[in-house]
Amino acid sequence: MTSLKDLVRKRKKEREAEEAAKKPETPIVDESKKTELKDPAETLVEQADAVLADVDTTESEQKELVKQAKETSKRRTETKNIAARKKRASVNKNITERMMKLPVADRFNAVETAVKMTICSISKDPTVAAAGIPGVMICGMGGIGKTYLVTETLTKAGLVHGKHWWKNSGKSSALGIYQLLYEHREGGIVVLDDSDIWNDKEGMNVLKAALDTYGERVVSWNTKGADQAGIPRSFTTKAAVIFITNREEKAIPQPMRDRCIYIPLAVTREEMFERMNQVLKDIQPDYDIKKKQEVLNYLREVRLDTDDEISLRTLYMAIKWRKQFDLLGHTDGWQQMVDIFA
Repeated sequence: MTSLKDLVRKRKKEREAEEAAKKPETPIVDESKKTELKDPAETLVEQADAVLADVDTTESEQKELVKQAKETSKRRTETKNIAARKKRASVNKNITERMMKLPVADRFNAVETAVKMTICSISKDPTVAAAGIPGVMICGMGGIGKTYLVTETLTKAGLVHGKHWWKNSGKSSALGIYQLLYEHREGGIVVLDDSDIWNDKEGMNVLKAALDTYGERVVSWNTKGADQAGIPRSFTTKAAVIFITNREEKAIPQPMRDRCIYIPLAVTREEMFERMNQVLKDIQPDYDIKKKQEVLNYLREVRLDTDDEISLRTLYMAIKWRKQFDLLGHTDGWQQMVDIFA
């Protein structure tokens, strides 16, 4: 693309040629139109004419005018980008609001459905693969069972951890993500659970390429790091990615949200107990369901109207305390331990 500086030079030569062809009395610039050239023009050609409008303009002044035109163009672009981000934020807010209107079970069913669609994207059957999606992003408060739901859905679908899907939690480097995608480039699901990759610009670029929605998804790492790791600097991947994060929507880069099915998952305190009741049978499945129900009822009684932490982890730990008391032959006392430690 021709730069503004090159176009200015070209226009200057053209203007000089025009001047030579004109009669001496013909003015170079129509004075009545000079005031229209004071504002930066919409196009590069008009900007170049604005720079050359005054024959007495020095080279340094021309550079300053060019700089001002670029800054004006940049401000306009930034204004458009801000408006686009606000519009997208409004859309995401609407998604959250619509999700909150659904029954609790339906919200979690939406996550399960999205994970199943991701499974379709790595299917070896081409008639099934076309229905899949390469990326899902599940955001929401901690302790509501996001990770449990994802892993349980993958397992129920017959996928084996370490063979069909892989989970990476916590510390992640950009090159590490690149290598993970390369290792599973022939298909598979990479689950990034509470990864710290969000503030890594290079990591985000790798993931954006891996989740590209147009044609082949080509991922590149054009530095010696790839050579030293023994992996190529570029490859095509068929892997899918599932993000699980507690981060707020505003803290997630917009390009990543745009490339995934974005599912904001949240519950109220009352709904948290409703969700506990829905998954109670799956927590410590070998333990007496009646006793587990007693634990849940106790938690609801003592914590519903408090600010104490309440999550699926809370229920899990409370049931473990009750179970240990049973093994010790004690029928009472577990409530106190739950109050202190769960």
